[in-house]
Amino acid sequence: MVGAAAQDYLEVVTVFPEEPPDTSCRPIRVRCSDDATWYLKGSHLGRVPVTEQVVARMALLIGAPVPQVAIVRLGAAEAETLPEEVRPGLYHGSREIPNADVVYWLRSNKTNQSDIAGIDVLFSWAHSGDEQYLLDADDRYFSFDHGAFLPGGPCWDKDSLQTAEAPGRLDMFGRAGVGVEYYRPILERLEALTVEEVAAAVGMHPAEWECTVDDRVALAEYFWSRRGPTLGLFRGQP
Repeated sequence: MVGAAAQDYLEVVTVFPEEPPDTSCRPIRVRCSDDATWYLKGSHLGRVPVTEQVVARMALLIGAPVPQVAIVRLGAAEAETLPEEVRPGLYHGSREIPNADVVYWLRSNKTNQSDIAGIDVLFSWAHSGDEQYLLDADDRYFSFDHGAFLPGGPCWDKDSLQTAEAPGRLDMFGRAGVGVEYYRPILERLEALTVEEVAAAVGMHPAEWECTVDDRVALAEYFWSRRGPTLGLFRGQP
């Protein structure tokens, strides 16, 4: 384990038999030892669980809205009920947002403008590869399903991170009409980040996942080096 101690793992208690949600990586829906429902993605998906953990933890550092994440242990008995490629082991877990729907549009109001601002900054900083959102019953937006983020998507590597284009902004966020005052808290937190916080977020995943030490260093350097350009992008907006 690179970051969290073994006692921080959640344990799968029940695997739900229904079809997984219609997202790119078809996550496994389970009930865990905290009595909450989680969606799991494992190392059979290559670098996807690493990307999911890292992007979500970076989002949490700056206050961008994402589901809670954790490392979840899937036992042998529970894995027997799943497809052959799903093995016992440690998985990325994303906690279910109750009564939320997957949407592909942004409609701002006083309730969710800070959500949209946070997602906008996250997408530019991390390099979004999949524009979809969760919208709950209170009109709150959450960014999720980050497996295709980073330059190179699920096949990112050290070279793709080091040769990435400068941060850019998606047109849909400009059309959402979010006031600049909603961006200030997010940008202040991004500016206040320390290199130690970034390194810790990159290290919070099991060593058994597909990510070498050099890859982790490249990830930390990628996010750290994009702080300044991302701040400039948004603070230069009219």
